[in-house]
Amino acid sequence: MRTKGEFLYGPDTSERQACEAASQKAMTEAVRKIYGEKLSVNEQLSCKEEGSTEDNTNCVYHSYLWSTIDGEIRSSKEISREIESIDSLSKCTVILSIEAIKSIEKSDPSFDFKVNLNQNVFRHNDSLNVFIQPSNKMYVTVFGWYPYSKKKVVEKIFPNKSDTKNLISEFLQIPSKSAIKNYSIQVQFPKKTERSFVDEHLIIVASKNQVNWLDAYQFETFRKRLTELKKTEKRVRQVSYRIIRGEI
Repeated sequence: MRTKGEFLYGPDTSERQACEAASQKAMTEAVRKIYGEKLSVNEQLSCKEEGSTEDNTNCVYHSYLWSTIDGEIRSSKEISREIESIDSLSKCTVILSIEAIKSIEKSDPSFDFKVNLNQNVFRHNDSLNVFIQPSNKMYVTVFGWYPYSKKKVVEKIFPNKSDTKNLISEFLQIPSKSAIKNYSIQVQFPKKTERSFVDEHLIIVASKNQVNWLDAYQFETFRKRLTELKKTEKRVRQVSYRIIRGEI
């Protein structure tokens, strides 16, 4: 299918950044066409911040990425790109040819879990804990996505060398009680940002069979890897949290 994405931007935003955001909007539109207005996202990023002079194009781009993480997009190819001036702004319009497939599979309603964090708003160096309640036996893997970090990758944070048991059938705390002496998960406020807050994200993947995940993926590669797992064999949950500069 062909879909179009448009993105308005000012002088502080590069053409490359704006067209990346336009491309992601086109992919988001493809997911909407397949599934209707419902997207797989649980929570959109918060990009608006009063009084901030920092360009929020990257945040908007991350928001569109987040909205399609579990969508059935196989591949995309840029057909055309147009830049036009509108008053003091510019607009990038991108048309993509997208291979997107609506899976006829349905998720297994008996295979599910609940996830919570110890809090939703953190300060720099606060400890983060994840609490998972499964419906039945499952293999759980937790990834972190940190859009403002230099690496800009999806990183596996559980299981790890200190916390190895990810086959669960009852309540799980991460870090586990047996491993909490050996490690902790600490949030870090990114150094190179003028924003007073940033949003980071956990992606929890439960599977019926063990999956040999890599330690890190580029976002697009991770999204494609998720679509390789059958819906009947997996359950994916996304959780966002905020890190603020200074005291809560």
